[in-house]
Amino acid sequence: MTAPTTTKTTKTTRKAALSEKAMLADLHIGFWEGRYKDKSTTAEVIKQKDADSDAGAWWTRIIPASATSRMASAVTKGRKLHWDYTMPWNDAGQRVLPAANFLEYTAALREVKAEFEAAADEFMAAYPTIITNAANRLGGLNDIEFPTAKAVRRKYYWQTVIAPFPDAADFRVDVGDAQVEEIRADIEQQTKDTLAHSMGDLWSRLHKAMSALVEGLSADGTLTSNRVQKVKDICDLLPKMNITGDADLEAMRSEIVTKLADLQPEDLRKDRKARATSHQTAADILKKMGAFMPAPQE
Repeated sequence: MTAPTTTKTTKTTRKAALSEKAMLADLHIGFWEGRYKDKSTTAEVIKQKDADSDAGAWWTRIIPASATSRMASAVTKGRKLHWDYTMPWNDAGQRVLPAANFLEYTAALREVKAEFEAAADEFMAAYPTIITNAANRLGGLNDIEFPTAKAVRRKYYWQTVIAPFPDAADFRVDVGDAQVEEIRADIEQQTKDTLAHSMGDLWSRLHKAMSALVEGLSADGTLTSNRVQKVKDICDLLPKMNITGDADLEAMRSEIVTKLADLQPEDLRKDRKARATSHQTAADILKKMGAFMPAPQE
């Protein structure tokens, strides 16, 4: 009798490509402050001050700043969230969004977008009254034709655009094999260089937060809960942002969490010895971090 043969299966772990770990995100926000370049007033001021024609320009704010303050607040919040959850990519506005951050990123921006849209609707409801009150508010600067409500509403918009992370292996074009390989090599090198800049941004964020903490822990520094919280926040975010698996960055993050996670500002303000010890620990970590900081951009 022939013994049955057994097939041994070996489980292989495929290393995920960067195109599976990240994507590109771009945030487009339209926000009109209601500023109008007043040529006649500019000419009057230039003449009055006996200045050259290119010495300056007068901009009239035909919309009160208070009328758009809620939208402005949402814009600031949205752009900060976009930058916090992403890393630099190119000058066109796209930034690297780690896949691990996608759900939090979209949920957070969706909430702020709702604030922006509600504020925009509120402003548009008040727009006719703003025009009516313009004569009293602007005085002699009122020689301005206000845009229609429809035209103004188009100036306020909010859009998030998600695009695939570039993958040189997927590049296909009918220009000959040699040229395709050359272009793929260029794409890979550009991606490598840009990712190095993106990861450098993470080091810079961590270094900035740690620098502020070290300063706050010093004997004559101002130790606030905010300084401690910023270090905790970046350490919580880094595991999701570290798409290249930078072992040095993870080791540094882990050391910070292990040695400084339990800092209590209120207690340290009263205990000088404990504060001095924490300051030395943080300063030592910051000094080690210097070896990994990206070279300054020229």
